[in-house]
Amino acid sequence: MIQSDTILRADGTLEVVQVSKATVRFKVIPDTGFFYAITPTASIVQSAFHNWVEGGANALAWSLGLDVATRFQTRKLIWRNDFIGRFGQTKNEGQGIRKTVDNFEIISQLRYNLVRSNVFYPQLSMTLRSQFAAGFDYTRPNEPQISAFFDPAYAVQSLGMFYEEPSRAFNASLGFALRQIITRNFTSFSDRPETPEIERVNFTTGIEIKSSWTIDFNDRTRYQSRVQLFSSFEKLGTWDVNFRNTFSMKVFESLQIQFLFALVYQEQISPNVQLSQTLELAFRYRITNN
Repeated sequence: MIQSDTILRADGTLEVVQVSKATVRFKVIPDTGFFYAITPTASIVQSAFHNWVEGGANALAWSLGLDVATRFQTRKLIWRNDFIGRFGQTKNEGQGIRKTVDNFEIISQLRYNLVRSNVFYPQLSMTLRSQFAAGFDYTRPNEPQISAFFDPAYAVQSLGMFYEEPSRAFNASLGFALRQIITRNFTSFSDRPETPEIERVNFTTGIEIKSSWTIDFNDRTRYQSRVQLFSSFEKLGTWDVNFRNTFSMKVFESLQIQFLFALVYQEQISPNVQLSQTLELAFRYRITNN
């Protein structure tokens, strides 16, 4: 917007002055209240062949996902809870139904604004990670079962400090932690070889570091990254790593291309780095009041 004003100077001349004004609109994030975001996803891929001379196998693959984030906030207290779940299967011609992706994670964070910094908070954090269905080793004869629901499950509780950028695009925390690896039948995840008895619950104390980072390249493309590190006091030089990444690009408002990549390292379970990668065209619908 441009406005013009005429000014009479002392020497009797007239001067025309133009003043420009700009209006900036921005979203104000409320200080208090209960906020939620629920995002279900679904994807399916199917192929079929009949008398196809170039060859091919009939296949069907599908996956479902659910992300739930809630945030209860007052002037002093912030309580955030997140649920991230994925489950998928595939059926290829000549094979049985096989699981492709299967995991869920529950994260609860309770923070108190002690010094009114709005950046640093004392925090109590709790994390639980496991899977929905039985897992099998498809590379071995007879495809033996190697895991099940809550077998194993990984639980971590930590007390420390939390940092969050005002934009909420990046946060990180550091704290003293308690970790439990919980099993029932598949005790290889929790058992300590150096002890004569079989431990179905592996209890460890140590240090936990977590961070989360979100980058919006534009209104259609987003990258999200989460990392959780844990080191026991017994082996402070060795870190368990849970690193998960999601790159998403909107085709339409509810149709997205998603690339999911996960890296997991736990020395007690395997000396090798575990990798998981998924590329899918997914239907997503977000329900939120924020």
